Amino acid sequence: MTYNSVQYAMQADVLETTRPLSAPVENTGPQMDAMFDTLTYYKGASILRMFDAALKYGTFRRGLVKYLAKLYASKEIKHFRL
Repeated sequence: MTYNSVQYAMQADVLETTRPLSAPVENTGPQMDAMFDTLTYYKGASILRMFDAALKYGTFRRGLVKYLAKLYASKEIKHFRL
C-alpha cells in the first residue's frame, strides 16, 4: 500500500456520502457487490497498516497468523508470507 492509497482513503472517508466499512446489507448480489469497492479495500488496508504500525514489530503479524490458523484450523497458514 502506498502513501497515495492511504491519502485517497482518508480524503474520501470524510465525505458525507461515505459509508462505514461494516454496514448491514441484504443478501443480494448487487448490494453485496456494492460493498466491495476500491474505497473499501483502501480503508480496510489503511486500518490494518495502522494496527501494524501501532504494535511492537511483528506483534500484529504473529497475531494475524494465529487468528488465521485457528480460523482455518490449518498449520499450513503459518507459512504464508505476510
